[in-house]
Amino acid sequence: MAIAIGLHNSDLGDLFVSVVDLNRAGKPVVVQSQRINENDTLQIAVQEDGSGNGSIQWTAQRTDDESQTAQNTVNVTAGLIIDVTT
Repeated sequence: MAIAIGLHNSDLGDLFVSVVDLNRAGKPVVVQSQRINENDTLQIAVQEDGSGNGSIQWTAQRTDDESQTAQNTVNVTAGLIIDVTT
């Protein structure tokens, strides 16, 4: 079953964001280089584990400066909004 979460761009500029679903077999990319404008939120669905939680790894890169990047692994619950920033 899938759970819905939000990715909120809390950076000072637009971001390219990729997300890997760590609960799905093969750890597929569920979002690849999706542009999220400053202060916007992107809703996505990820696979839940046996206790109703998800696990993702996000990577972000500033659209105006490719040297500004970040990556983080996060455990998520349904409805959670995750701040993504470099």
